[in-house]
Amino acid sequence: NNSFGLFVDAEGNDIYAISERIGQGSAPPARGFGGIGAFLDLGGQDIYPALRPGSDETIWQGGDYGIGIDLESARVPAAEPFPQRDTLADDATIEEVFETAAEWAVAENVTRVEHARQRMKSRYHEALSYVIEHKMKTSSGLERRAIEDLAKARPDSIGPVLLELLHDDDLQVRKNTIWLLGVIASPDAVQPLVTALQAEENQPLRTTIVFALGDIGDTTAVPDIIRSLEHGQEKLKIIAAQALGKIQDKSAVQPLIQTLTHELFTVRLACENSIVSIAEPAIAPLLKALEHAEGQRSVFHILSALGRNRHEQDSVLQKKTVLELKKTLMPYLDDPDVASRAQAVRALSLLNDTDTRRLLEQKKLAETDLFVLGMYRAYLKRTEP
Repeated sequence: NNSFGLFVDAEGNDIYAISERIGQGSAPPARGFGGIGAFLDLGGQDIYPALRPGSDETIWQGGDYGIGIDLESARVPAAEPFPQRDTLADDATIEEVFETAAEWAVAENVTRVEHARQRMKSRYHEALSYVIEHKMKTSSGLERRAIEDLAKARPDSIGPVLLELLHDDDLQVRKNTIWLLGVIASPDAVQPLVTALQAEENQPLRTTIVFALGDIGDTTAVPDIIRSLEHGQEKLKIIAAQALGKIQDKSAVQPLIQTLTHELFTVRLACENSIVSIAEPAIAPLLKALEHAEGQRSVFHILSALGRNRHEQDSVLQKKTVLELKKTLMPYLDDPDVASRAQAVRALSLLNDTDTRRLLEQKKLAETDLFVLGMYRAYLKRTEP
C-alpha cells in the first residue's frame, strides 16, 4: 500500500520547511513495501532548513529510496471535529454495543468507542458468541478492529473456537479466522495453518495464512514460508518475505538473498527489509553473495542491506566484521554504476568511524555525478563529529 510521491515546483522563490521526520525527497518503507519520493524545484532562489540534506541547486538523497532537487514542505492537515454522540444506555444490547465499538475512534468519538469496547470485554462470552455467530463474515475494517480488540483481551478463550472455524465452508469466515489466529499469535495454530496453506481450497487465502504465520513467529513454519517466497506470485512473495523478517530465523537469509534478483522492485525491497531485520546473522552471507553477484539489481540491494545493517563496534567479532565490510564495500566507490556508488557511500558512512569518514571525504572530491555527490553530502553531514 506504499506508493510513489512526486512534487514539482516550476518557478518562483520558495522557503521550504518540514514538521515531520520524512519529506524533502524521501519516503519511508511501510508494511513491507518501499516508498519512493521525488521532489523537484525547477526554478527560483530557494531557502531550505539548515539540518536537512538539501540546498539550492543541488541533488540529494533522502530516506531509503528518495531523491530531491529542492524540497517539499510537509503540512499536517488540521483534524476535522467529529461530533460526540450520546453514550450507550446501560441496558444496551450486545448488538448495539458492538455497533458503537466498530465506529471510527477519532476526535471526540475516541472516548465513546473505547467505552463501548470495554463494555464488550466486560460481557466477553456474550460478545464472543455474537461475533462468532454474526460477524465472522465481515469485510468491514472498522468491525475487524472491534473484533481484534475483543480477541486480544482473552486469546486463550477465543483460540479453540477459531481453530474449529478454520474448516468453515465460507471463504470469508476462514479468512477472518486465519487473520485472528495471527492477531492472538496462537502457537496451537501453527500446524493447522501450515496444513491449510497446502490445501487447494485455500489458494485465495495463502497470503493471509503466511501473514498470520509471520505474526505467530514460530520457526517451524519457516520452510513452508520459504516455499511461498520461492514459488508464489508477487503479493505472496512480498508477504512471505515480511513473515520471514518477523520470525528472524537465520535459515531464511539465503533464500531472501537469492530473491534479490527478482524482476520486481517490490519483491526485492521486501526481501531486503527482511534481511535487515534478521540483522547480524545476515552479514556474512551478504558479503559472500556480493562477491558472486551478477547484475546490478542484486548488487544494489546487497549494498543497501549491508549499509542498513549497521552495528556497534563493541566486540572483537564486530570489529572484525566491520573491517571485512570496509574491504568489500570500498571498491564500489569507484564502480561505473551510479546506483552502486551511491549505495556504497551510504553503506560505508553508516559504519561511522573516523578512518571511513576520511576516505569518503577524499573520494567525494573525485566524484562528478550529482546524485552520488548528494549522497556524500547527506551522509557526511549526518556523521559529523
